[in-house]
Amino acid sequence: MTSDMFAPEIQSYIHWLGNMEHHGVGSQFLFDEKSHVHLNDLFKTLQSLDPVNDNGVYELWLRANRGRLEDFGDFEEYRDAGEVESYAEFEQLWVSEFPDETEWHHFTAVEDPLTGFRAVTLDHRLVLEVDPHQQPNPMHDLSKFTGWLVEAVEEVIHEIKAGEYLRHLERELPLKHRTGTIQRCDAWRVFPEWRNEFLEDLAPSDVKEFLDEAVEVLPEQKPLLLEMTASDFYMFCSLGYRAMKYEGSDLSPKEQYYKHADGRDEGLKSINPESAAEFSVWYEERPKIGHPWEVCRGGNSTHIDLYVCKADDGYYLMVAGASESRTVEAIKFYLALHRAGLPVCMRKANALKNRLTGKEMIGIVPTGVAPFYCHHYFPGQDIIAFMNLPTERSEPFANYCNWQKISVSNLKR
Repeated sequence: MTSDMFAPEIQSYIHWLGNMEHHGVGSQFLFDEKSHVHLNDLFKTLQSLDPVNDNGVYELWLRANRGRLEDFGDFEEYRDAGEVESYAEFEQLWVSEFPDETEWHHFTAVEDPLTGFRAVTLDHRLVLEVDPHQQPNPMHDLSKFTGWLVEAVEEVIHEIKAGEYLRHLERELPLKHRTGTIQRCDAWRVFPEWRNEFLEDLAPSDVKEFLDEAVEVLPEQKPLLLEMTASDFYMFCSLGYRAMKYEGSDLSPKEQYYKHADGRDEGLKSINPESAAEFSVWYEERPKIGHPWEVCRGGNSTHIDLYVCKADDGYYLMVAGASESRTVEAIKFYLALHRAGLPVCMRKANALKNRLTGKEMIGIVPTGVAPFYCHHYFPGQDIIAFMNLPTERSEPFANYCNWQKISVSNLKR
């Protein structure tokens, strides 16, 4: 194992370089001449391996020793900063941040042979980006870090050639770095409080009704709404808000919508709220650059939508809200419209039914990967909920997981 750099210093580089893009500073501006030489050596060394995919990405796991306590930092500096009060606390902080003697770092690298563009990630963060048209910047000396990368990759390739690398990974790579799946009912076995918290605001009768009635595609025999107005839409939203016990029930349906919805309504507020003709024109000719159907504000994956869908012979409604944190709200919204006799379906209804009954498969993604938009980790599987391996009760939890084969580059065939 390379020993000129220890895990705390490597982690500092990852944090610094990984944050460059967030501050509007491209990491391609950070290279000194010696670092460029190291990167040339790095990509030359990688050519002995096969990429893991058609995009030419090389993937490996690099190791670093956590070092001694003095390699973690200076006690007096930590004490002066108010982070610790005693040397024992300082030592405890070191062990908590680096609990294992060996730290594993996920490494990927890719090079475009046509443009000369290069990129390197470490622990799932972009740390190096090479623009072939950008001159080296001698103000930033990264040579110690890039030199460590070259040595660490060379060490791994030596192990691959010796036939030892994959055995080491399977035996030693901590499960927090692995990718896998767990059935929700098994997660609930380890954390029964998760199930209780998840269902505490949903009555058993609501669960049964949703399981019995929710559909992803509206039955053909279900009568549609022959016409639609903006006032109708606001009233449908109000039914959902009332079921979810949102604030503002004393407001008009329209006021409730603009209190809770995204607000980018594509001009809906400007049309005659009672005119079916104006709604029809707006529906067809609206600019489609806003979010009129986002009736419960949230993030990109955590909002709830009420879509108005148009068929040949009328309109129908579709509720969408598959985020785990908004599942109960979305179900209540759907049930309110269903109980009102409206033509309504539920996007991903079957997946949400599996969630309620514990049959849903949850994707476990490596530490360092934000657990959303992780579908590409599970090709061919309809997985919509993701999480990292929990730090508490991780061993019994991991025993229920089905772990994927570790993906790494191998020697070029």
